[in-house]
Amino acid sequence: MFQNFPLSTINAWKANYANNEQLPVVTQASAISIDILKKYLTEIETKFPDKDIKGLRIYFIRYDRITDGFNPGLSHIIEAGPGISQVSLAFVPIENFDIATLGGNDLIENDKVFTLAFCHPTLDVVSSGTGHCPPLGGCR
Repeated sequence: MFQNFPLSTINAWKANYANNEQLPVVTQASAISIDILKKYLTEIETKFPDKDIKGLRIYFIRYDRITDGFNPGLSHIIEAGPGISQVSLAFVPIENFDIATLGGNDLIENDKVFTLAFCHPTLDVVSSGTGHCPPLGGCR
């Protein structure tokens, strides 16, 4: 799933990861469909043609059950602690990326970040084009 998320949402996801080191890391692997990745990269080029985007930052995140609206009928994300998801990933475009230092600036426009969020809890795995093992078992 990719969309413009408020910077505050991205920061909350990152904080959920950083501030919950005691929770188990059950995520053994993650996967993304090539089609979804290509669509995301194409959308970045289309939305930001005048930006110097040469990289993606990959954040480790955890979703919040209340804030991010876990759908109890979907089984592609595990709750690792009270109201907090297993470790997930968020891709964010980087402006002025320097591979030697991994430096650069997350692309933020109007307090929004165009993010590819793995296994967003409101989408099923087919819609999101992303998955984690466990709960899915195909990442052997």
